[in-house]
Amino acid sequence: MMKKILILPVLLWCTALKGQALKDTSAYAAKLAAYQYQFADTAGVQHSLEEFKGKYVYLDIWASWCYPCRKEYPALRELANNIDPRKIAVISISIDQQEYRWKGGMMGYGINQGMQWWAHDTAFVTDFRVDRIPRFILLDKQGKVMRFSMTRPSDAQTITFLKNLK
Repeated sequence: MMKKILILPVLLWCTALKGQALKDTSAYAAKLAAYQYQFADTAGVQHSLEEFKGKYVYLDIWASWCYPCRKEYPALRELANNIDPRKIAVISISIDQQEYRWKGGMMGYGINQGMQWWAHDTAFVTDFRVDRIPRFILLDKQGKVMRFSMTRPSDAQTITFLKNLK
């Protein structure tokens, strides 16, 4: 009985409505400076989203314990293979609290392609109001939030929208 009580909130938090983007909060999102956050790659090298200035950035926010996140990965990989990398960068950011969980999740579930970064502090999660995962965010070419909650890669509208970006 205790397991059901603990698992239910995690499943509710982990699951968003498929194919439905949350309402964008334009005024709040416009104030966010995406370039200020630091993320670690699998080798421990620190990165910033500023590395992609001049490109759109499609962010995949996930965690190793989130089944819907892992379920989206094949569609994310397919999406990344079908867009122009000179125009759009696809970056997966894990919000796992421990680095070993993030790396273990990547190894255990075969999440090994594309840019995989780890948000090693909670500032990004708090500031970007990541209240459920999987979560997808689209940044414009200047690093400003264009879509605070973008559609999932498994949604056919996503590839169409991204390919139509100028």
